[in-house]
Amino acid sequence: MQKKLYTTITITILLTAIDQLTKQIVKTTLLKTSITSFFSLEYAQNPGIAWSIKIPKTILLPLTIIIFTALIYYLIKNLNLNKKLSILILSLITSGAIGNIIDRILYGFVIDFIKIGSWPTFNIADAYLTTGGFLIIIFYGKIIRKNKKQ
Repeated sequence: MQKKLYTTITITILLTAIDQLTKQIVKTTLLKTSITSFFSLEYAQNPGIAWSIKIPKTILLPLTIIIFTALIYYLIKNLNLNKKLSILILSLITSGAIGNIIDRILYGFVIDFIKIGSWPTFNIADAYLTTGGFLIIIFYGKIIRKNKKQ
């Protein structure tokens, strides 16, 4: 179990570093770059939560940390960490949450920069969270811990 935890932490640190590196590059160098008419990279500050839903800052950071902690606790207790997919999912969700929490602590907002069509602008951490969530939904029966004593 310790090796699995070490693997999860290592992947999480790597993914979080990638997220933070891309945000720093965007923050210091990018205004707007159109790749195609449907896809562009553009710096945006998101003081709200998903889809830029506004919540007062005094509530947002503590609420984010509480939800993140509860979610990670749930995943650690219920995912079968003997499965590589479970480790990947836990790492994706953890690094996505940590990446956005770091932004909120440092800047008071989350740095977004990926724009696809009319979809709200997002970042790598958001992609991690979304991918992890979809993987849980798709593979739930295969990754959930059947025997709680594992």
